Amino acid sequence: MPRFRLAISLVHAFFDIRLSQELCTPKLCEKLEQYAHLACEAFASRSQLYKAFGGTTDRLPRLPSGAGFFDDDLHFFVCEDLDPEIHPKDPSPPAVHTLTSVLCWAAADRLHRVAAHFFRDPIRAEHWQKKALEIHEEICQQAWNPARGAFTTFWGGDRVGPSMLRLAELGFLSPEDSRFRGTVRAFEVDAALCATCVKNPEGETLDEDSIMSAYATCFTTNTLLWYSEALRSIGAVMESRRLVEALVRSSKHPGVLAQAIDLRSGEQWGNTPCTSALLSLLRVSLRLSRTWREV
Repeated sequence: MPRFRLAISLVHAFFDIRLSQELCTPKLCEKLEQYAHLACEAFASRSQLYKAFGGTTDRLPRLPSGAGFFDDDLHFFVCEDLDPEIHPKDPSPPAVHTLTSVLCWAAADRLHRVAAHFFRDPIRAEHWQKKALEIHEEICQQAWNPARGAFTTFWGGDRVGPSMLRLAELGFLSPEDSRFRGTVRAFEVDAALCATCVKNPEGETLDEDSIMSAYATCFTTNTLLWYSEALRSIGAVMESRRLVEALVRSSKHPGVLAQAIDLRSGEQWGNTPCTSALLSLLRVSLRLSRTWREV
């Protein structure tokens, strides 16, 4: 796991009164700032490299058959020493993964909050706020596709994968933002490409147009449950609840989910139980639950 993600996950301790006395120290903050600096530097290097190659999209990665890219891209932090003048035969820029870019923004954003609200240090808070705003603006410029009305998985791309469903949960966009709603609906159009296709009986690998008519499995966590949470956040509560209920019904033991699910038979595949699927189920189920006043 990239260390910069610690700058996102551990920031919670600075706002949790149960942990503040033991964990929240200036030393921890300094360490998290180091990680956030690395994230900002990696973002700047990748962005400069992308623009140095002209930001062309001719050879951007396509969404793979199967959403195996749902997490951050480790290659993002290994910026090759490429020069467009030295490599004229390879004019395409390195692919820039949008979710990883957003995680870099989140590291700076969280450090801004810690500096402003916990340490009440206006100078440090202003520094991290400026970094976060610069990264946010760059991502919005490079990852937004006006034709699709959505943020795409890669800068300059045209496909919307499940990783884009997390933009609101990370705080990069508000759930009420029309751009997030557009991204969720664009994902629905591309959702069939996020299934893991099994070869048909003749042994041929299925193309994109044949996916929906084939036997396919779908990852429970990064496709179905992230999608369910995104639906809930944009106000489509009934759609979200029906999807969660269908997932629970497919389980032999209610609430115990596997890594993937067969979209036709409802049979669960892969690791069982799957920790990430269980955590995602708990998160979205709690948010979908009615309040005591509604019971």
